[in-house]
Amino acid sequence: MLLTYNMYKNNWKDIIEFSAAIEMIHTYSLIHDDLPCMDNDDLRRGKPTNHKVYGEDIAVLAGDTLLNEAMNLMMKFSLKYGKEALMAAQKIAEASGPEGMIGGQIVDIINEGKKISEEELKYMHMKKTGALINVSIISGAILANAPKEDINLLEKFGEKLGLAFQIKDDIFDYYEDTSIGKPTGNDIREGKVTLPLLYALQHGNKDEAAFMSELLKKNVLSADEVNSLIMFARGNGGIQYAENVMERLRSEGYEVLSSFG
Repeated sequence: MLLTYNMYKNNWKDIIEFSAAIEMIHTYSLIHDDLPCMDNDDLRRGKPTNHKVYGEDIAVLAGDTLLNEAMNLMMKFSLKYGKEALMAAQKIAEASGPEGMIGGQIVDIINEGKKISEEELKYMHMKKTGALINVSIISGAILANAPKEDINLLEKFGEKLGLAFQIKDDIFDYYEDTSIGKPTGNDIREGKVTLPLLYALQHGNKDEAAFMSELLKKNVLSADEVNSLIMFARGNGGIQYAENVMERLRSEGYEVLSSFG
C-alpha cells in the first residue's frame, strides 16, 4: 500500500495508520487460520501459534478484535480524509469477506480430501490469499487518487503476485526448511490438494495416483503416508510444474509493471 501510494504522492507517512488496518486484518486471519477447527497448526514462523500460548478462546477473541479494530480504524480515517479513503476501505472490507479471503477459506475447507481442478485451485488461491495481497496494492493507488487505468493495471499485477505467492507457499510444504517455520507436509496432513500434488495426480501412473487419492480421503495420515504423498508429488514433476507456473506469473507481473515505464 505504501509503495503504490508513493508512486503518486510523497506524503506516504500520512497513510501509515490506514495501512496498519491491512496488517491487523492479515494477523487476524493467521490467528484464526491456525485454530484447531481450521488448520490446527502449532507453529507459525517457527513460534507457537496464538492458541497454543493463550488458549483457543483468547485466540478467537484476539482475531475478532483485530478485525473489528481494523474496520474502526479505517472508518475514522475515512471521516477525516474523505471519499478516496472510504473507497479504499470498502475495497479492503470486500477483499476480507465472503467475496475474498473468507470465501476462499470456505472453498478450501469444503474441498479437503477431494480432487479438484487446477482452475478451482487457482480460484481458491486468488480469493483466500490473493485478495488481500491484491487489495493491499490497489488501495494505496486509490488513496492517492491514481488514474483508473493505473488502478486496473495494478489490480492485474496484484492478481499475478497473489497467486505466485500462494504457489510458492505450496511448494514449501514439500521441503524441510526450518527458516520458514512451517512443518513439512502440513497441507497434505490436512487433506489439501495443492498444485504440486494436483499435477502429480493428473500426470502420474494411474494406479499409483488412484492409491494416493484414496490416502487423501483418510481423516488421519501417518508420517509414512504423508511422506509417500510428498515423494509422489516430487517424483511426478509436481514441484517443477508449480515452479514453472510461478515463474510464468512472475514474468507476466513484470510485464504489467513495465506499462508504468
